Amino acid sequence: MQFSDSVSDDPSVRHTMEILNFKCEFVGEMQQDLADYVVHSEECLSKLQRTYQAAQRNGDLRTGISPKMAAMETLVFLTGLLRLRLLGVPALQTRRELNALIAAHVDSRRQAG
Repeated sequence: MQFSDSVSDDPSVRHTMEILNFKCEFVGEMQQDLADYVVHSEECLSKLQRTYQAAQRNGDLRTGISPKMAAMETLVFLTGLLRLRLLGVPALQTRRELNALIAAHVDSRRQAG
């Protein structure tokens, strides 16, 4: 939590983390690229939330988790998964490993039955 607060509350920490994570500064023309990424992330979040709402209506979403929270967790999961794969983390380089990880994530959202 403290790290997350630092990124949110301290513009210099946020700026440094953006450069370290994205390997560029989002200034000038690049600011629009970052804004576009945020828009696309929000669109993905909205689609995921609708999917989880449908799962909830069908009785397939695990009790105790809201469609909004499930959608946010899935977006963070997918974003992190992609980032770690692109970084070359060995455990995430095979299709079998990826499929198993994604299946575990999906199963954690399912209603026990």
